[in-house]
Amino acid sequence: MKKACKLTKYAYIRYPGKIEVSQEEAEEAIEIAKKVREFVLKKLKLKEE
Repeated sequence: MKKACKLTKYAYIRYPGKIEVSQEEAEEAIEIAKKVREFVLKKLKLKEE
């Protein structure tokens, strides 16, 4: 889950200000977020393995 650290910079989007994100960065962030979600669901046993 080391790649999850890359998502930190996107946490600030909900606050005023603007962040520039390329299409490639956005796609990578979405893929990482999906993997983090799956990881958490498995740990919470909310999804069958």
